[in-house]
Amino acid sequence: MRTPAFLLTSVLMVAGGAAAQTPSTAVSSPDGQIQMTFSTINGNAPSPQGGQLVYTVTYHGNPVMNASALGLEIENQPLLGANVAIEAPRSGRIDETYTLPAGKSKTVRNLCNTLALDLRETQAPNRRFTVEARVYDDGAAFRYIVPAQEAVKELRITNEKTQFVFAKDATTYPLVLQSYQTSWEDDYRTVALSGIHPASLVALPLLTELPGVAFVAITEADLDNYAGMYLQHNEKNPRELDARLSPHVDDPSVSVAVKTPAPSPWRVMMIADSPGRLIESNIVINLNSPPAFSDASWIKPGKASWDWWSGNEAEHVGFDPGKIQPPRSTTSISPPPQASSISCWMAGGPPD
Repeated sequence: MRTPAFLLTSVLMVAGGAAAQTPSTAVSSPDGQIQMTFSTINGNAPSPQGGQLVYTVTYHGNPVMNASALGLEIENQPLLGANVAIEAPRSGRIDETYTLPAGKSKTVRNLCNTLALDLRETQAPNRRFTVEARVYDDGAAFRYIVPAQEAVKELRITNEKTQFVFAKDATTYPLVLQSYQTSWEDDYRTVALSGIHPASLVALPLLTELPGVAFVAITEADLDNYAGMYLQHNEKNPRELDARLSPHVDDPSVSVAVKTPAPSPWRVMMIADSPGRLIESNIVINLNSPPAFSDASWIKPGKASWDWWSGNEAEHVGFDPGKIQPPRSTTSISPPPQASSISCWMAGGPPD
């Protein structure tokens, strides 16, 4: 089983220096092929004294994400992330191996290089927050952490200023949903990134093919007590996707309402040379929190299906299929070989 975070084999190395000495901070994957860089900019120019927090990502030295803004939109407060300085970058490494009771691999290695950026606003109300990043051989991820502080005792987020600005136009395979409250079912499409309609609400994960560079899948991990993230195309930039948080069910004016300290889920960019490598990746599992229990002996993997999958359309079975079973017919119909066991499994069990 996976061990708690405080037992991970990791080394945290404090990188000294004030924001003026560290305008840009980078972290690379263990194999050195993926690099994620954070900086503050004023307009489009680097600003060591502080400015808008942005990140970039490269793969094999080729740009994947151009400068993409980071920040949180908080109810009745200025955007958190628009005017900040990097105070204390801290780099480290995680290397642990754990086992899973079920899944595509029994043994999983959690190996990545890490970076934590403590940030403070350069003007009132001088709020503080941290951005944590982890870079694996198969992707990069980051999350926000807002500590308890006088200016933000309760965190009421209306949206995130999280951008994904691709280095070039890409082929995307989106699942477009009609609203934040759907059955999450539709056909996946094939469309150029620049061709996604700005009104379209794109579900996660989103697979993209950056020509000549990589396959990139955007998703999230460790989603707990936080709104789910969707994506929308920015009509002002044909290569930009912006985060959209699902409105809170009880209070649609906000998406997240929690007490501080509060972490966000991880925003994940899975990166590989081929889509098959994305399927093999364990990055989302590695980013999820360890389970709250240590004994997994009660977990018994198996197969299941929805009882409404075939509705009442199952033919040649000796029982009435479907979720709501009407009174049984007195006429007995003999099922063909093996049909009874399969249909019983789909319908939730054999007849009395």
